[in-house]
Amino acid sequence: MKYTPYITILTVLLAAACAKQETVGEQQPVLPENAVSFSGTVSRGDSPMDASPDTKTIYEDMTEKLAVTWAEGDEVGIFCETGEENASVASNYGYRTAAAGATSAFVPMDSYNQVITWADMTTAHDFYAYYPYSPAQEGSTVDRHKVPVSLPSVQTFDASDPLGHLSDIDFMYASAVDRTADGGMVTFDFSYLFSVLEVRLATSMYATVDAIELSCTEDAEAVAFEGATVDIETGALDMTGASVSSTIRLEGSKETSIGEYVSFFMLISPGHAGKTFDITAEIGGTPYTVVSGKAAPEAGFAAGKTYVIDAGLVDVAPADATPITDLSAGGTANCYYV
Repeated sequence: MKYTPYITILTVLLAAACAKQETVGEQQPVLPENAVSFSGTVSRGDSPMDASPDTKTIYEDMTEKLAVTWAEGDEVGIFCETGEENASVASNYGYRTAAAGATSAFVPMDSYNQVITWADMTTAHDFYAYYPYSPAQEGSTVDRHKVPVSLPSVQTFDASDPLGHLSDIDFMYASAVDRTADGGMVTFDFSYLFSVLEVRLATSMYATVDAIELSCTEDAEAVAFEGATVDIETGALDMTGASVSSTIRLEGSKETSIGEYVSFFMLISPGHAGKTFDITAEIGGTPYTVVSGKAAPEAGFAAGKTYVIDAGLVDVAPADATPITDLSAGGTANCYYV
């Protein structure tokens, strides 16, 4: 994603655009008359005070949120079922967004072979979608109850775009059931699978933070994982056969100023009620424990929410601080004006 901060009177609203992918060409495909029209919504309103349960809002008493918008060309997978036996009409068909914004129409990635059409005008259809799209491996199919998903234990950010890495590893899902052809466009309202964790800290000296590491005090806890599946109807994760990690390491250098807070963002799996966490900041090559024994929220981390942890002021040792050049050490320079 590309996240751009917008300054408002009350707070900072961080607007996010989903990951850049190949954009849709100017010439739109010609679709069958009975093709289903789709659109998707990933953000509700643009007011920082709009803290509806479906937005990524923080659990503290503050007025910030992370709003997510589509980028043109974002790819989603769509399933369609119909009839009493829930017969599959379409399984993991690839669609992409036609425009950037909080809501976008979806167009087929393959307008010749994979276009979802209505069986008839009156039969109810159920639709399920997820982002980002994951094409099936050759010779296999994707079950909507077991869509592959991973959350890496090593996440990397760029200081010039400190939120941009989130969409590379984020996951959203949606459903629209009992829809008929005479009901018009099918619109998906996407939910988020993971939680966002924001770590805020300040330093006592000018310094460079090279990594933030979050560790659960229970080694078996799955705060990150590889090779899990998710049911995109319910959002239920299945860790059977997955490789799990109790630690998330966020890598990327960010400069700090004396006493000024900087923020670091990572994705974490939901849950972990009753668990405690330690947070370490790597500064100048030295690990500093900045949070110890921090308890998860009483009900655990909720999917789609952003949680803020204030690590306070870190007392940086002089040896780990950023060297400061004394420009006056060489004496006073002569200046000439012409």
